[in-house]
Amino acid sequence: MLSDVLALVVGLVAVNCSKRSSNETLKTWFSSHRYSNTFGWVRFEVVGALVNSTFLLALCLSIAMEAVEKFMKPQLPTDPHLVLIVGAAGLVVNLLGLCLFGGHAHAGHSHDHHHPHGSSDHKDQENDHKKHTHSHDQMNMRAVFLHVLGDALGSVVVVLTALVYIFVPHSYDDNILIKTTSTTTTPPSDTIVGGEVPCVCEGDIEHVTRNKWILYMDPIMSLILVLILCVTTIPLFIQSGFILMQSVPDHLDIEELTKQFRNVPGISFVHDFHVWQLNGDRMIASVHIQVKDQEVYQKVAITLKQILCDIGIHSVTIQPEFDLVQTQDCSMDCTSTDCDER
Repeated sequence: MLSDVLALVVGLVAVNCSKRSSNETLKTWFSSHRYSNTFGWVRFEVVGALVNSTFLLALCLSIAMEAVEKFMKPQLPTDPHLVLIVGAAGLVVNLLGLCLFGGHAHAGHSHDHHHPHGSSDHKDQENDHKKHTHSHDQMNMRAVFLHVLGDALGSVVVVLTALVYIFVPHSYDDNILIKTTSTTTTPPSDTIVGGEVPCVCEGDIEHVTRNKWILYMDPIMSLILVLILCVTTIPLFIQSGFILMQSVPDHLDIEELTKQFRNVPGISFVHDFHVWQLNGDRMIASVHIQVKDQEVYQKVAITLKQILCDIGIHSVTIQPEFDLVQTQDCSMDCTSTDCDER
């Protein structure tokens, strides 16, 4: 539950900060400096997703290590009835949390743009874009949902394990009570050995002579839980990490787009073409093109923006380079030698 609270705190902070506009500054509690961001603060949701997914993977590692330890030293709970009550209560709370965050984590819609274009390569790229769904959900809310889901699955494991411990016989003698619940009742004389009452406690695995598999049920189900959480969390962790590293979205072929640009009439050279994601659904592109004059640039820019718009990129910066010689080189290089080295 503590991990869920931390996930909620991180998610709420990320949501509040991501709503800030580009003209709003951000001041942290440990610094007097005010930070600004010309793209806005929407990437806070990506940071929140990365933090929460990292916490969840660390939790998976902790559960896996504990499961391995239980394989080495199996044990039974001292009070399975109490474990059942606590697990059931936790399951109810987590189911409510899943209902609360499930809608936010899976809400979304697709961007399908239908713009006619003559190039067959462009049509293939547009078809690839239609297959790729741009989800409008907040990545950090998905991470919070995974936290609650993991806790709910953990509660299911606890409940099932407790039920098995309670109802599956595992004592060496069914006539002997599993646990002495009353000290005032005198046991039968045939159960007294040496003047002592043989109490088979749940935590003592030496007396488990039947259905010994129940000793390993908890660690096995814990490892299954870890596997489920890793399968759902690792993709989110990778996605948020690559977005922060400003990598090209995985559904785009940057080389194919560059070829399309070079095939546009009027463009003699294309370079410094960059595409990256600002957050889960907003993509940005910038490119340098070499054209003959301003008139050609106006026509070419419309075509390039249409190509990028068809694949979901609506924020585009196109820098023209007017070069009558039309050399295959950048005509606006930085004159500083230090800039060239970088």
